[in-house]
Amino acid sequence: MLEAWQQEHLTAGALLAVQARRSRLAHGQVEVSLPNGGQRPLEPGEASHIIKGVVEQFAPRVLAQPHVILISQPGDKLYVADNQTLAAAGIAIQVSELLPDAILIDIGTKPVHIWFVEAVATDGPIDDARKSALSEWALRQGLSPENCRFLTAFASRGGLPARRRLKDLAQNSLAWFADEPGEVLEWRELPPE
Repeated sequence: MLEAWQQEHLTAGALLAVQARRSRLAHGQVEVSLPNGGQRPLEPGEASHIIKGVVEQFAPRVLAQPHVILISQPGDKLYVADNQTLAAAGIAIQVSELLPDAILIDIGTKPVHIWFVEAVATDGPIDDARKSALSEWALRQGLSPENCRFLTAFASRGGLPARRRLKDLAQNSLAWFADEPGEVLEWRELPPE
């Protein structure tokens, strides 16, 4: 009945849009709403749902003016538009060497803060070695490591990836959990006595 109504009342373009949405849903594609109002399709999978949560829930709560610079995915390591944005700023990233799951910037801070994000669906938090490598890369690109922020995002605090990897988080980094979007865990050194 619905299909008959659609055929009678929708234009050919609208019918194509309906089919595209059905196809995305059937294949599990994840759509993330970017802070600038655009949309980005992400590949199916838990990591994409975690990144969606970071962009749509974490960033608006923590960053004054969030902007997505890069979202990496297994099949599309470096999105063409992301590469163009980086290149316009004179920034180069080697996808085979060092590629975080996402890079966000907070353009509402002075100086601008650069957020490196790892979405841990199975493994790969920002540990001390990863934080050091990202900080060194930032310095080589003319970005001050003092303005870098580090976030490891998990689906759930009680999930196996978090239980296994929270112990490895880098000092002065945050952990965020998609199922508790209003909370953040901070791992930092206390001031000396």
